[in-house]
Amino acid sequence: MEKITEHINSLNTHILSSDRRYPENQASSESQDALRALATDCRQVANDLLALLNDLKINEDIQGSRRKWETFRKAVVTQNPKHKDKIKSLERKLDALQKQINRRLVSMMSDQQSTIFLMLDSLTNDQMTRFKENILWQIEASKSTMENTRAIGTISDMLSKLTALAYEQKSLDVINSLNFATRGERQSNVTEAYPYTFKWIFEEHELNGEGTAGTGELDTNSDSDSEKVFTLRPQTGFLTWLRYRSDIYWISGKAGSGKSTLMKYIVENARTKEKLESWAGQAKVVTASCFFSSSGDSLQKSQQGLLQSFLYEVLSQCPDLVPALCSSRCHDFGSNSRRWSQGELMKVFEQLIEQTPSLKLCFFVDGLDEFEGNHKEIVYALNALAKSPNVKICLSSRPLNVFQKAYGNSDQKLRLEEITKADIRLYVNKMLEADSDYIQLATVDARCKELKKDIASNAQGVFLWVRLVVSDLLRGLGNEDDIGDLQKRLWRLPNDLEDYYHLMLLRIDEFYRDEAAELFQLTREAVGPLHVLTITFYKLEKLESGYASKNNLHAQIHMETSVKECRRLLNTRCQGLLVANRQTVSYLHGTVRAFLSTAKMDKLLTSWSRPSFNATMSLLKATLAQMKLVGIREQRFRSVDVTEEEEFVTYLRTFMLYAHRLEDHHRISEVALIEELDSVGWTFVERVRVSYIPGEDRGHWTNWLSILKSTRRTPRIENFLDFAVQEGLHLYVSLKLQAQPHLIKVKPSHPLLDSALQPMYFRSSSDHRSVMVKLLLDRGARPTDTVRSEAMHRWRRRTVFAKHLRQIYLQRLIPTEDQYRITELMLEYGALSGFGLWYISMDDDEGYPERLTVPKMLRTVFPYEKADHLESILMRTQSSGLLRYINWKAYIARGWYFFDDTIYAALFLVIPAIPDLIRAFIFTILITLLSFPALALLGPLPGLIRLAVFGVALFGLFGSIALVTVWHVFRGLLGRNVDPPMG
Repeated sequence: MEKITEHINSLNTHILSSDRRYPENQASSESQDALRALATDCRQVANDLLALLNDLKINEDIQGSRRKWETFRKAVVTQNPKHKDKIKSLERKLDALQKQINRRLVSMMSDQQSTIFLMLDSLTNDQMTRFKENILWQIEASKSTMENTRAIGTISDMLSKLTALAYEQKSLDVINSLNFATRGERQSNVTEAYPYTFKWIFEEHELNGEGTAGTGELDTNSDSDSEKVFTLRPQTGFLTWLRYRSDIYWISGKAGSGKSTLMKYIVENARTKEKLESWAGQAKVVTASCFFSSSGDSLQKSQQGLLQSFLYEVLSQCPDLVPALCSSRCHDFGSNSRRWSQGELMKVFEQLIEQTPSLKLCFFVDGLDEFEGNHKEIVYALNALAKSPNVKICLSSRPLNVFQKAYGNSDQKLRLEEITKADIRLYVNKMLEADSDYIQLATVDARCKELKKDIASNAQGVFLWVRLVVSDLLRGLGNEDDIGDLQKRLWRLPNDLEDYYHLMLLRIDEFYRDEAAELFQLTREAVGPLHVLTITFYKLEKLESGYASKNNLHAQIHMETSVKECRRLLNTRCQGLLVANRQTVSYLHGTVRAFLSTAKMDKLLTSWSRPSFNATMSLLKATLAQMKLVGIREQRFRSVDVTEEEEFVTYLRTFMLYAHRLEDHHRISEVALIEELDSVGWTFVERVRVSYIPGEDRGHWTNWLSILKSTRRTPRIENFLDFAVQEGLHLYVSLKLQAQPHLIKVKPSHPLLDSALQPMYFRSSSDHRSVMVKLLLDRGARPTDTVRSEAMHRWRRRTVFAKHLRQIYLQRLIPTEDQYRITELMLEYGALSGFGLWYISMDDDEGYPERLTVPKMLRTVFPYEKADHLESILMRTQSSGLLRYINWKAYIARGWYFFDDTIYAALFLVIPAIPDLIRAFIFTILITLLSFPALALLGPLPGLIRLAVFGVALFGLFGSIALVTVWHVFRGLLGRNVDPPMG
């Protein structure tokens, strides 16, 4: 007994010391506190028991007769019933405590193992794999010795190391979650600076002999290398800004003047960071860039994309900042695929600026005029950012008024076309002198020098125009043009870029014009940059229009061949206005997109195209085909740092945008293709998702996509029709319900009308939901159908209308026109008909009343005029018969503003009963009058009996009035209620 008690005490002491050594690694503070309390109690009981046992021990120092007496005394004490009971009580208590400790240890061990397994899933590299094997071995070993609490310490120690490794991996996951497929696409597609151009941006500016600021630059602006010329440039101040200044530096210039090329030259030049060291001093310099693109996807032209680009590049250079700046994501050991909200990005960015004084941040933003949004807002945001002494920003844009007003009066700016004349002459010289035909012509005709000067002077600082002109002249030289022909070419070429583009279009071979026009339309209508595979599928569609529904597309598509075919097609059809990159097709310049988007060009391209061609339809088919290739095509042609699920969801979003565009702009719903999407989704989930378990009921396949699941706070999607309703495909839904009307009531616990009110994931605006609501109401949906919220008890229900009105009330914002229209429609379709007025429960939301009446909610959330109109609809749908035309009903409506909620709630529970009450009253009077002759027939009966019969008759008849009233009230409360008393 003593040895057992001492062993228990030892284990308890070990538990307590283990807690002190590994306080941060326990499964949970609650479990650890409970274990500590049990161990303390257990140690106290064990000490008490040991004290009793020690009293029974005989002192070894006692000898002789005294020892015998001591032995006799201890034996007597041992036999004492009270002493025995005390020992047994302590034994039972100790045994109970030890069992509780064992159970707690098992629970903690299970929690720790769950944490370990969860973290192990996130570890990927070889070092972590070896550590994983060690951990798993230790867990298996601990299962056979669970009673030994030293296993807790061993696993806790490993868990500590594992946590550190997992946090490293989690930091990388967080950084990668900021990246997006098209982040660096625009920058990589920008033309590289021609050798020796733009090098002046990093040179010192000194006063020249005339007392003006300039820089001496050796420039070969002659026909031969023997003639050297010095040119002077205006002072730019860029180098001084890099070294010493903060705030904002603005590079402006005409379209095509080379702003993006200069920005790329600055961002990718090692001298930029070298010069910034003077500004940073002892701090660390971190640079980040963002190149906006109006022809790119939403992230390439939005503030969200700007913030993600900046944070991705900064945190990639400083990964140790991730735990401090993104703690919530680092502590989430599950999937980190949920999308970043703009609010979350702003919060992280503010923390970056405020909490990292040891960093000096320099940001570069190109194409600010291509930002899709309010230019004033982005200017305000960048100005606020640049106010920090640790931040400086270099911007480039066209000289729009908003930017001219913000930065035009600063001395930290340059206007590019005023500085690049020498660079243009250098480019013209080098390009022409590299052509053997020109060299041969220049040796016999001195007018070649004048030709080069004419090009430079006509350029007006627009580098793009120079490139196009030089290309034209080289083509003429290839046709053996003489100097007269070359000068004639130059004079006939338009100086305006748009006129030049139009001339290039007219040069397209008439035989190729249909394909050229269709390629231009595909590029123009594409969501984001056009993928080269889309060109391949376009050619395939011309051979077989239904190709997208086939399942063996991967056998017909070879990426290498597709890229080569795409380049050949663009070169022969599009006159160089479209350029094939590694994976995407881009415009020669952003101005080409603007040119092709004009009404004049749209009419021209439509006239050249086949009558049956629909660019959006072709893009829809191509997107569906690309979804079938996700995870199948070669890895090198996939987007870097993008998972298969992220790639699939990107295509899913694109598909839905094209489907919406077909419905909204062309009034077309391609039912077969849309339903093929459902099949493709199930195939992808079953093939790719590790978490997919066949047979597990999780509803529709969209519920398996973690990216969608993490961004939705809605009921799960039950089927594809439910998904289509929620995403607003109203033409598709209309056709489905027209063919199968019963589908409107397939899932009573989850009405389609409720899905129509949920936020759309694949549409930037949800201001089109009223169209779907009207469609469903016309098809038989009822606003009085009930739906259960996940947060509510299983027996609680709320009508669709009540849920809608409650959401508007809780948002604390002025309702949109779409929300007003939905409320109006639901009231028109009987959201409150047949039962009068009742309350909507707020589910005890903090800061809100427990429940509110519908009129009060309408008055609270809608402007006066709209609330008045909605109340009039409520009054009209509440009444029946002739009463709906009685004027005093309007006065009661006005009385809502002055009476307590309970008073007018009671009024409107009774008002619908008035017609029946009147009928019951008239019926009672008639029956009473008729009862007098009947009573006369009972003359022989005693008077008391006659009086009793008469009283019973009156009681029953007048009681019918009360019964009618009660019936209407209870029908309102327990029948088709807005929100039943239990909801």
